[in-house]
Amino acid sequence: MKVKPAVIALIMLGVYLISTIAYVGLQSGSSNTKLPKDNILDYKLDFQLRNAFIYYGSTILTFEYSSICDNCFEQKGFLESMVSQFKQVVASDSKNQVFSIYLEELINETIEPSKLTIESKLGNRTLSSPTQNETFDAICELMFSPPTICATR
Repeated sequence: MKVKPAVIALIMLGVYLISTIAYVGLQSGSSNTKLPKDNILDYKLDFQLRNAFIYYGSTILTFEYSSICDNCFEQKGFLESMVSQFKQVVASDSKNQVFSIYLEELINETIEPSKLTIESKLGNRTLSSPTQNETFDAICELMFSPPTICATR
């Protein structure tokens, strides 16, 4: 009897998701690191947690801006909207969820203009005061599992 490739792919996906939950659960249980409840953060993720999220397919956006920046709040609103729209749960258990995309919003008074860094399993890119189109294109290009809207644009 031949096993269909789709069945093998589903089994592999199941193993992948279970291992993600187990790994994140074990990591969070062995230290004081807590998993974020939401995917929009006002702090920088812990180094180990950040690497684990990237390893398992999450994309992390870091938006650094000055509080006196003219258009930064518009950029921040656009990023929050995209991250909310692109948010998918990649793994979960009874207490935690791992999302496909995270946004770290960091106020940095020494930075001018704003800076957006995108990190994923597929690479990273830093954009200086990016337009909405540049932001959208870069996120779609670097997301491990981009939403359908990326293909239809």
